[in-house]
Amino acid sequence: MRNIKNTLMTTAILLLSKLAHAELPSYAQGGDVSSQLEEKGLLITDTVTLLVGIIGVVAIAASGMYFSSGNSEKGKQFLSGGLIGIFIAGSVYGIAGLVG
Repeated sequence: MRNIKNTLMTTAILLLSKLAHAELPSYAQGGDVSSQLEEKGLLITDTVTLLVGIIGVVAIAASGMYFSSGNSEKGKQFLSGGLIGIFIAGSVYGIAGLVG
């Protein structure tokens, strides 16, 4: 379980590092403000969707481990959490598609 947490943290750090980079915004260089905001919004939406989807899949895999070891109560918790996570990821993606 500790390896899963370490893997998730490493993945989150790598994905979030794409968001935090130092440069002048495009409107300061003569670009368009709305296009920059749209690009950032899409990047944030894609990152959140990816992270929640990965966490949901990992939770479902963890529920399988708990079910196989005989701890069905803990397995039910992880399974329901994983399914909720995948539902949230799909909702974020769908809402972003409607808005954008």
